[in-house]
Amino acid sequence: MYTESVNRREFLEIINRSYPGPAQRALQPDSFSELRGPELTIVWPDEAQSREPQLPPLIVVPEENQREFFAWAYTFLPSLRPFTAFIRVVDPSTLDSMEHRNASRSLGRLSEAYIALILGEAVSYLDRRPEWNQLASSVCTNTHSFALTRTVALGFEQYSQNISAAWQSVGALTRQSKRNLDELSLVAPFEVLRDLAESGTGTGTLLHPSLFSIREACGALLTDGELKDSTWRYLTAPVVELSGVREKMSASREDRVRVFEWAVGLLGSSRSIEPLRTGFILGYLCSRIAPGSLNHFDLLNGVLPIAPSAALWFGLCSGLQGRGQVLAFADGLGRR
Repeated sequence: MYTESVNRREFLEIINRSYPGPAQRALQPDSFSELRGPELTIVWPDEAQSREPQLPPLIVVPEENQREFFAWAYTFLPSLRPFTAFIRVVDPSTLDSMEHRNASRSLGRLSEAYIALILGEAVSYLDRRPEWNQLASSVCTNTHSFALTRTVALGFEQYSQNISAAWQSVGALTRQSKRNLDELSLVAPFEVLRDLAESGTGTGTLLHPSLFSIREACGALLTDGELKDSTWRYLTAPVVELSGVREKMSASREDRVRVFEWAVGLLGSSRSIEPLRTGFILGYLCSRIAPGSLNHFDLLNGVLPIAPSAALWFGLCSGLQGRGQVLAFADGLGRR
């Protein structure tokens, strides 16, 4: 990794590809504190790239100077708007964490669950029109779940809360259509999944209290392919009519669909159970119609208005029971 410390005039000349730039030096981990000065520091992957006529991939600006720098860039670099779409801007401490991040890693046996969660969130944004030609890769990569999954895959999982907050801020700043999901409903499935990855099959101690029983249920799905009776009774305790419905999900597929639709009507008229748990119960029941498959997203059409998180939980529960079908979903969208 190579750096160049430049003033703004030199930076403009580099952007205009008419100035070779000052001499570069190797960036050592213990030298990051030197970057807190008033100058800009350009970071190049290697020495050769620093001499090529291209935009620098990253610059370092102290956090206290970034607001003023962005105002300057907006004025003097009108062709690079938004600026951070072309060049990443970080502070010295962030650069330090990037250098010392955990190694990139495979998502392992949970890869289908992560992918299915992304797909479930994307479906929840289709305004109750789950037509698969609308579910392009770009829709999936714009989801909150994709952003957080990428932090895990790249070894930045300790920054997932920062990434989550930034994703939500960008949505507000760009005035994107308001999601029906509140913050807990949006974050909860990923937090459960990450805890599964980190803690084996035990209940996570850092989870929101309302997620403990859901976490236990997801752990059982991953290891045994089915919930424990005690977990199901606890989840459905506020609505006693649901206590025996799980056994009916082993009947024919047509009967499973009818049972699921009956559960939707029952929970839709109930006010005795919290929305997060309602979303999980309906997502789980839908996943039991064809375990491991995502082919029944259309059954959630009437569910999302009463339980917006149901599509996310359906994706997660299906992925935890994954048998390779998630990757083949929608002509291979999951694999892409």
